[in-house]
Formats: sequence, structure tokens, C-alpha cells
Amino acid sequence: MKMPRYCYQFSETYILQVIKRYRQQTFKRFLRLSVKTFCFVGLTLLTAVGLFAQSFILTGVFGGCLLLLLTGPRLDYWLMLRKFRKSSFYNSTVISTLSPQGYQCESELFKLELSWRTFSKAYRMQDGFLIFDTQKQYYWFPDSALEEGSIAEVEQLLKQVLPHYRS
Repeated sequence: MKMPRYCYQFSETYILQVIKRYRQQTFKRFLRLSVKTFCFVGLTLLTAVGLFAQSFILTGVFGGCLLLLLTGPRLDYWLMLRKFRKSSFYNSTVISTLSPQGYQCESELFKLELSWRTFSKAYRMQDGFLIFDTQKQYYWFPDSALEEGSIAEVEQLLKQVLPHYRS
């Protein structure tokens, strides 16, 4: 069996893709969505009541909160990417190799080797693998970045070495 190897660029697109995949697999997203929907309906009603009562200051406050609720995720991404652009890892090419012994990752800036005991679980997403270590950090391996090996080989390897694998 060939050792699966991924090659990807640590770019803004990659970072946004990683965060999106992480948020897709967490159960909390349903709770967050229901709370946001409840707040949206409540703030919309309060804004309408403020307009009806001609209390424009209160309407402005409720409207501002409504605007923050709607633009919050985009503001979050913007701040995150702004910080990331200042990082020395910005746009660096990363090569990750998965073997039965562990995970190796290297770039022009670093070299990292981890044993599979470091990792706790993995998920097969529609377009890649999301792997978690025991420190609540996660690694995203998109199918499009797979240079050597096959998706089936990666899946077989992860099933063998990780106790909690879900496809």
C-alpha cells in the first residue's frame, strides 16, 4: 500500500474550507441556528414595535443588533483572515503524509511528526477527511489535495489506526 500524500497551500480558501467543515460536523450548529433564528425574529419584532411607537433611538439600537446578528459570521471570517494574512504560514505549501506509524507534515517553515495515539477521531466528509487530535485541534485533508494513494486507502488506514472513525 502506498502511503497517502496530500499537498495543499495554506491559503485563505483552505482556511475557510477547514472552518466550514469543522462547523458542519458539530452538533452545536443546530443549537446556534435555532438561537439565531429566535433572536432574529425577536429583534425584527422589537424593531417594528420601535418604529410603530416612533421611538427611533430604540429602533436604531434594535436595528443595529439585528445588523450585527446578520453580519456576524462574515465579520468573524474577515477578522480571522486578516489575522491569518499576517502569519508566516500564509500561502505556504504543506505536504502531509499518512502512514501506519503516524502523520508527517512538512513545509518550508516546519516539520511535524505525530503518532496516531495523538489523534482521537476522524470523519469522512463529502470532499475530504477531518481528523481530530486529543487537544481539540483538527486537520483537514481535502480529496482534491491527494497526490499519492487513493481515498479508499486513506479511509482504510484511518479505520485501522483510529478508534473513532465515522464516514
